[in-house]
Amino acid sequence: MIGKELFVIKNGRFGKLVCANKFFEKGQKILDFSGPVLLRSELPENIATPEDDRFLQVGINLFIGPSGGVDDLINHSCEPNSAVMIKDKNASLFAIKDIQSGDEITYDYSLQMNDEQWTMQCRCGAKCCRLVIKEYRFIPESLKDHYLKLGFVPDYNRGL
Repeated sequence: MIGKELFVIKNGRFGKLVCANKFFEKGQKILDFSGPVLLRSELPENIATPEDDRFLQVGINLFIGPSGGVDDLINHSCEPNSAVMIKDKNASLFAIKDIQSGDEITYDYSLQMNDEQWTMQCRCGAKCCRLVIKEYRFIPESLKDHYLKLGFVPDYNRGL
């Protein structure tokens, strides 16, 4: 299976969501983010709503922009089943739990974020929901430790 066969795009109560169309084993790569690499100075000044922000931070001043593909549609969760691994200017999504066919694929946006200006209301519905998505430095220390042990905290956020 490749491309769209790996995923099903569904309409959820707050917009689009990406569901697995196959089993992803913990540790398995799910996808690569494929948008253009942009400097912070190249980001749009006015994004209509936080939900329209499809930029993934991959460095202090580097971002991957929208690709127009499935990687633009993966939602945040405070209790995600995947996480982003950043190497140089590249980002890939890996399963941090087994993901069954039909499960929504989610990741914690806060892991990559290092920008105090950006926040977004969280509607993930997890029991541990933080209610507002903020940059990495604001997530609980126990969760930081968890992500550090898994190896998914980008270098630019280590030590925060």
